[in-house]
Amino acid sequence: MLDTSSALEMTLKSPVIKVEEKKALVAKLLDKLKADATVRNFCFLLADNERLAFLRDIVTCYSKLLDEVRGVVRGTLTTAVGLAADKQSKLKSGLEKKTGAAIELAFAVDSGILGGMVLKIGDKVLDASLRAQLGILRETFKRGE
Repeated sequence: MLDTSSALEMTLKSPVIKVEEKKALVAKLLDKLKADATVRNFCFLLADNERLAFLRDIVTCYSKLLDEVRGVVRGTLTTAVGLAADKQSKLKSGLEKKTGAAIELAFAVDSGILGGMVLKIGDKVLDASLRAQLGILRETFKRGE
């Protein structure tokens, strides 16, 4: 919800809005999400300690820790054209076999790479795009090799 509503994030960060008002808002949102008691209590604890402004950062850190415990690696595969669902699943399963880990892969399209793909997993980038290959070729010609 924080990703879709900047007004919500501003409200949670605002020092002008009272804690009780923030808790009422959070309670309504958690009711819509049908959140369990643990999540509700945690959010109310953040509100009581005036830490709701850090909710996005907490969620990000928790997600990373959870992925680490579960052995999940997140990545993005960018191609010049959209890939069919069967091709996406084949690529994902092939990467899982090579890495030996479960991969949550997001697919993106960027016509600027011209062809091939750019794979980002964690802090590693594999640039097998046509744009990168042409850049390497251009540099080779400049050096006269």
